[in-house]
Amino acid sequence: MVGFLIIEGGSDTRNGSLRRGFYELLSKEIEENLIPRIIMGDSKKESIRKFLTIRDSSSLLIDLDKDKSFRDEDISYNNLQVYKDKVFYMIQEMEAWFLSQTDILASYYPDIDWDDIRKKEISEIPRPANVLGVLTQKSKSRKYHKIKHAVELLPQLDTKKLATDFSDFQRLLNVLKE
Repeated sequence: MVGFLIIEGGSDTRNGSLRRGFYELLSKEIEENLIPRIIMGDSKKESIRKFLTIRDSSSLLIDLDKDKSFRDEDISYNNLQVYKDKVFYMIQEMEAWFLSQTDILASYYPDIDWDDIRKKEISEIPRPANVLGVLTQKSKSRKYHKIKHAVELLPQLDTKKLATDFSDFQRLLNVLKE
């Protein structure tokens, strides 16, 4: 059983709690008593440090910042080979999850045309957070804010689709259900 899930992302709650957003997302698939304590790690480096400090009963969810073919390279680069079964990636970033579900984005940003994004292989889009920021820049309702809007969008995601589109999310669910 996983006791702690360290997630790369802001721990500052002034703009909303990413921790709560991830909890609400995971609670769609995981029984409440199996959801580990979520610890926001801030930067990738700090998240890895926290994970290595807790180690035994923890798992790590971080951005890959590259396409999925770099997964093993990133594990080696960060000296996580021994823990590779406990390391899960948001490929390339959490915002790729949002871009993969344009129906949710279309209801959140109704004045933006998402057709170009629908045609792309989402996991291959470099810097999805920047893409989302640029696309929402001209929105009459709001420009994407990495924490405030992520907190609102995470619970809206279809976890079944996420698990189909992102194998590491499926792996994470499987580990948490054990």
